[in-house]
Amino acid sequence: MLRIGRRRGLLWASAAAAVLLGFAFWYNQRVEVVGRIALRSWGGEVSVPQPAVAMAYPRRAIVAVLRQRLESLPAARILAEERHETAMRAWREKSTARDEALRVVQVAERANAADLALCRERYDTAEAGAKVAFAELERRAAGLEKLADPAGLLRDLPGAVDTVEVGPDGRFTLAARVGQTPMVLVLAGEAGGGQAWLRPIETQRAGRIEVDFTNENLLTMDGLRDLVGLPRAR
Repeated sequence: MLRIGRRRGLLWASAAAAVLLGFAFWYNQRVEVVGRIALRSWGGEVSVPQPAVAMAYPRRAIVAVLRQRLESLPAARILAEERHETAMRAWREKSTARDEALRVVQVAERANAADLALCRERYDTAEAGAKVAFAELERRAAGLEKLADPAGLLRDLPGAVDTVEVGPDGRFTLAARVGQTPMVLVLAGEAGGGQAWLRPIETQRAGRIEVDFTNENLLTMDGLRDLVGLPRAR
């Protein structure tokens, strides 16, 4: 009986090892994703947005991160709106102070006032303050727009298994593994905005897969929520 038990144990161990080896082999099979970006205008012209970068992510990892970002979005938007309103009030106050200082300078210039130099200095200070306030307002407005833009929300995602620059012809090639069930993220345009695509790659075996990124599959916020399994925002 002891020998039989040992044999069964060895058989189970061998079977488990075979399963693990089979899984490891399947998981590590290479997938080559060949993509092409092509945006078509109303007139029929085809263009490639630049700069553009393509990244491959393990699906489970990227979905978890995106769900967390989307779920925290309402609170982040409220905070961004409050900061934008604060920056708007500050800019209006600084603009009013600048305009008042300009009127004082103009009156002093017409009257050739003795304190003209001081008036001009006050105007310069008010003008500098208005410029600083406007720059802050622009920064806060950009932050608010980023929260409504998939491209802004998808930037700086961690955990890419491959990253490549998209060529001037719109083509790129990414490497991933079958077991990662990869998703391909493409971001085009400057950091403040641009276009975004996020495509799941359906594959169960090694090989080459070609994917097109066009106007028709540009990512929207609703599309992003669909991809990660969250209800659309009302």
